[in-house]
Amino acid sequence: MVDRQAIGGCDIRELSLARRGDRELFIDLPFRLASSIDPWHPGVRKFYSDLVHPGRNPFWKGRKAWFFVALRQGHVVGRMGLLDVGNVPQRPNAATLVMPDFIDDSDVVDRLIDAVITRARSRGARELIGPMNPNIHHDIGIQVSGFEHRNTIFMGYQPPYYARHLEAAGFRAIAELQAWSLFEESFLREGRLRNLAERVERHASLRIRSADPRRFQSELPIFYHLYSRSFADHWAFTPPTWEEFTFIAGDMRLILKENMALIAEWDGEPVGFVLSVPDLYGILPKTSRGRITPGLLLRTLRRWPKLDLVRVMIAGVLPAYRRFGIHLPLFFRIAGAIFDRGFRGGEISWVMSDNRPMQKVLPLLGAHQTKTYRLYAKPLDVEH
Repeated sequence: MVDRQAIGGCDIRELSLARRGDRELFIDLPFRLASSIDPWHPGVRKFYSDLVHPGRNPFWKGRKAWFFVALRQGHVVGRMGLLDVGNVPQRPNAATLVMPDFIDDSDVVDRLIDAVITRARSRGARELIGPMNPNIHHDIGIQVSGFEHRNTIFMGYQPPYYARHLEAAGFRAIAELQAWSLFEESFLREGRLRNLAERVERHASLRIRSADPRRFQSELPIFYHLYSRSFADHWAFTPPTWEEFTFIAGDMRLILKENMALIAEWDGEPVGFVLSVPDLYGILPKTSRGRITPGLLLRTLRRWPKLDLVRVMIAGVLPAYRRFGIHLPLFFRIAGAIFDRGFRGGEISWVMSDNRPMQKVLPLLGAHQTKTYRLYAKPLDVEH
């Protein structure tokens, strides 16, 4: 049964995303908001429909979540989701705020937050953290700087008023993440990083190879092993199941290119990796509905030769091998490979602000920080 709370001209409706109509209602708002904000590319509608679909995305299996929209005069003007308590190991009493989007209206935001908090308290939550969309394996946080830059593939965009409304509602920052840009004209091919990288690669046990897109299925277990173990000690990380990982990787299969994913081996065993993908948002026309029609797909394919940007989206080294500095040649070589393929630049995202090794390496590459994202927490024993 659909739950409705009519409060001051703003209806809060709870949805069941197992129903197609409710799913469409929930995912529609960002596409409409992005139509009037030039740097915001909302992506592809089917991607988000599959992401929240409890029958298609294995992440939802065995998990409890609730989704709300705010309606005014029959139109969705805000949305928020809630993931049950216990999904962030370091905050065992926290529920997770999921996929918040809204118009610039404090009444809409406050009503949605009230609905989310009421449900979170009923589940025994002592705080609300996030946002995550829906977890650490996807984009997270609220953008707080770099609004003039377009979001890259699989990254979100939030206009400045998002953070303002959440902070007014009592949310306080608990972590920050960054996006860095690197272009060929600023790439430091010669210099300290190259020297350091070459020194690391002289180790007889180390070999860095390109992942083979033609052997995607056989390479995938290697990436799963490295991803799950490299980030096991990172904040908010819980290893995905194999089914969750293959669901996420399914979006990469068609766009992964040769020399854009590297694997580091130590005595023949995989110990590190870096993955970059073409930034399709650079050639994908932005539509208010986010639907890929045959005509739109054809126009996109015709523009493929103009695709000149990438996103370096993830890199990791197994904890026992970090002391060897393997991340240095991984990043130096992936940057060189990207430019050798004819790309003019792109984004490295996201990077935790307290990730000291990366904070040291990126300036040595010639990269510059361009965006900041913020994760928030709100205690639930204090009314806002």
